Amino acid sequence: MMLGAIRIYSVFALLAVLYSQGAVANDLLIEKFTKIQVKLSDGDSSKVPVTLRLADMLSERARKASMKELESGCITCTAGEKDRKRALQYYKEVLPKVAVSQKGRILAQMGHLYEMTGEENKALSLYQKVIHQKDTPEVAKIEAKLSLAEAYFKKRQYEVAKKYYEQVLKSPEAKRKGLAHYKVAWCEFNSGHVDLAIQRLVKVLKSPELLSRNSSGVISVDTQFQSEVSRDLATFYSKRKSGLEEAKLLYQYSPEETRLENVQHLAAELERMGDASSAVKVYGFVLNRQSDPGLRLEGQIRIAQLKYNAGDKENSLAEYKKALNLWDRSGVCQGAHCKERKARLRKYILDWNRVEKEKPSTLLTEAYERYVETFSKEPDVQVWLGQIYEKQNKGTLAVQQYLKSALLQQNGVKAKVKIPGPEALLLKQIEVAENSKTSDLRLRAYNNYLKNSKKQAKEVEVRYQKAKLLYDSENYGPASEELRTVALLKSGGNAKVKLQAAHLSLDALSLLKKDETIGIWATEYSQVFLPAKKEFEDIARKSVLNRTASLSQVKGEAGATQAWAVLAGMKVVGASSKDRITYYKNKVILAEKLRKYEDARRSVDALLREKGLTKADREFALSRKAWLAELFLDFKTALDATKKLSLKELKPSQKFLKLAMFADLAGRPSKKYYQSYLKSEKEATKVRAVAAMLVRKSKSPMVTIKKYHRVLKGDPNLLGQLYLEAYVEKPRAGVLKKILKDSSIEGTAAELVFWRNNYLKKFMPKKEQLAKHKIVTTSQGKLSRTLAKRIRLVRNLEKLLGKALEKGDWTSQLLTIHSLGLESDRLYNEILSLPIPEGLDAQQQNEYMGLLSQQAAPYQLKSKDLKAKEVEFWSNKESISKLEAQLDAKKGKVRDLVKTEISYLQAIAPQELQVQLNALYNRQEIKLVLPSVTVLEKASQEVRNNPMDKKS
Repeated sequence: MMLGAIRIYSVFALLAVLYSQGAVANDLLIEKFTKIQVKLSDGDSSKVPVTLRLADMLSERARKASMKELESGCITCTAGEKDRKRALQYYKEVLPKVAVSQKGRILAQMGHLYEMTGEENKALSLYQKVIHQKDTPEVAKIEAKLSLAEAYFKKRQYEVAKKYYEQVLKSPEAKRKGLAHYKVAWCEFNSGHVDLAIQRLVKVLKSPELLSRNSSGVISVDTQFQSEVSRDLATFYSKRKSGLEEAKLLYQYSPEETRLENVQHLAAELERMGDASSAVKVYGFVLNRQSDPGLRLEGQIRIAQLKYNAGDKENSLAEYKKALNLWDRSGVCQGAHCKERKARLRKYILDWNRVEKEKPSTLLTEAYERYVETFSKEPDVQVWLGQIYEKQNKGTLAVQQYLKSALLQQNGVKAKVKIPGPEALLLKQIEVAENSKTSDLRLRAYNNYLKNSKKQAKEVEVRYQKAKLLYDSENYGPASEELRTVALLKSGGNAKVKLQAAHLSLDALSLLKKDETIGIWATEYSQVFLPAKKEFEDIARKSVLNRTASLSQVKGEAGATQAWAVLAGMKVVGASSKDRITYYKNKVILAEKLRKYEDARRSVDALLREKGLTKADREFALSRKAWLAELFLDFKTALDATKKLSLKELKPSQKFLKLAMFADLAGRPSKKYYQSYLKSEKEATKVRAVAAMLVRKSKSPMVTIKKYHRVLKGDPNLLGQLYLEAYVEKPRAGVLKKILKDSSIEGTAAELVFWRNNYLKKFMPKKEQLAKHKIVTTSQGKLSRTLAKRIRLVRNLEKLLGKALEKGDWTSQLLTIHSLGLESDRLYNEILSLPIPEGLDAQQQNEYMGLLSQQAAPYQLKSKDLKAKEVEFWSNKESISKLEAQLDAKKGKVRDLVKTEISYLQAIAPQELQVQLNALYNRQEIKLVLPSVTVLEKASQEVRNNPMDKKS
């Protein structure tokens, strides 16, 4: 026993020495203990404490290895895994042999090791064992419950975890109640009970005795724990509607060193949760208490951004200006956060710019201006502000910004993002100035380039534009001199622009009418610009043409007369095709202005013979040729010229109609033009008019009507008239039948004419047949048969009358009524005149005559009614007037249909109407009398001689 005690003492003495020498010594100690433990027999009294100590050291080494890995950023590493498993093995080995008072601690430690090795179920089982083991000390049970709570908390089983935390809180011996309350708050929070969670954290923060992870009876606030709890309170507050009151509470209960940080964290969380209004208020609370100008700047930026996000751009800008004002103060931006805060100030305007990129507001402009005022050495922002000014048509300011950016870059200041370089920006400011069309600004931009460009790559172009400013302002004298300087620059540059300057200088002289100087300069240019030698030699011709064009612009006949005189001085022989084209075009225009139409026609023909005509020139020449030909009544030429024209200013239908008109006037076939017109014209009235004309011109009008029926039926009266005109040319029964079937003309006057014509074709034969019919009395059989037929013929005529009455046609009704009246009376008389059969006595004869009288009486009555109706019809004077109007409205063979109707009425008219109907029948058709060919030709010649004479 003494030996064992000595050995244990020496071992623990060695432990104390090595433990003090660090991790390497600790490794040696574990190795030493392992060797000792192996050699100790199971009966040796020192084996249990050595084994237990060895297990503790392995556990500790595993913990330190894990901490080291976490600090290095590894969260999935497995350092210490082997040590934990060995420690577990040693704890299991000594567990049955240790004192009861130690078992609780060992079981709890084994539980932690099981958790660390991923065997959570074993850990939970051990904790439960500690709790329910009767001889386990209360302190160990509390620790086991806390471990259980922590384990379930990690597994996100918050209700179970909460139950164990609350059991810990109920125990008087619990030393970590603050931690338990803190974790219960998180359980409530994760379960969605945010208000309860907040109450729990506030309770911890209000209670100094709870503000410690481990309470040992002495109240000592753990500021790190307090800071952690208060920061989580900020997180909890952000999950519900929070504002200034919550910020004040958070500020009150947070440790002094983290108060503002926590409230700012609340503001940031509110911002992240989208509660911009509350976030602004809380940031404002922080700003009012923040002594660190850098942090105040950061808060100011956040407030500006939040107000912008809420759509309050005006107040957002005001806050942004405050942030920039803070930056302007000496020493505000220092340290690691400086770059980030500046980036946020820059990002603010860039984000805003992205939203209003196409249409920047005045507020955005103001934000940019204030930023540039603070950060004047950012070439890219200078460019973007210039772009805003450009979109707002503030040319002067845009030029200024582009120039600033260019000069910054030339001085070695680099942009943060890729932007145009100095040369490109110097050209850009010229572009802006030119778009502004402000001479002073353009001149300033040109001078900016010439003064500041290092390469002078566009010197020729810029000098040319500078000179052209003088030209455009009509300072032709100075302009011509400046342009000549550009043309004769010895340095390189754009040869094309130099040539252009030479040309423009001569144009300026031409406008000044300095012909002598033009000759001198043109000769000089011909020696300098050798490829354009002939061009400058032709300059005299160009001068003539330019002067002609200039004079042509003068209003009134005087300018045209002067231009005509100048143009006459040009030598056409030797001129280029282009000059000849210009010459003839000018001559055509001037000739028309001066009414020299024969000259105009000759010039047009000469112009059309030129091979170098553009489409536009050819269109011009053909349009003038067509117009002049029409003016001289030369419709054949007008037609041929118009066919070649594109006539883009006219709709296709208008062009085809024009061609058709010229074809008709020229005696050429026009049908194809009218057909093309019908396909392209959309207006129904116009289409019907042309379709009707084609029908009237057609050799087969019914076929043509059928072809255009879909169009013509839109005007039933027109369609009916066309049917009439077609029918009277070839009045066939089949055609009439087809026409009457066409419902499109139903209700029209023409349809009534066709119906009446068809009716009369049926009525007249039936009338004649009835009038000629005789009752044969030679035998009783013949008498019966012929009398029955007579009655049937009368009824047939009555059926026709029914149709006439239904149609309401006056003529058809009148003719039928008249015939039925006569025939009814004749039938009445003939029935009464029938002979009495032989062999009848006197009584029988009387009975027979009575029967005849009964049978004949209805016809007598019907005859009287019909004759009375006929008298009523003839008394309707309006119907005869309508007949007269109908006759006068018809022409040709259609008129003959009406005359036929009149002839039928003449035959039955009362004596007093005979004269009127005879006169109507014999009325002559009024025909248009055309002038003779001789008279027409004489009149046409007058027009040709004086095409603008209205009288001619």
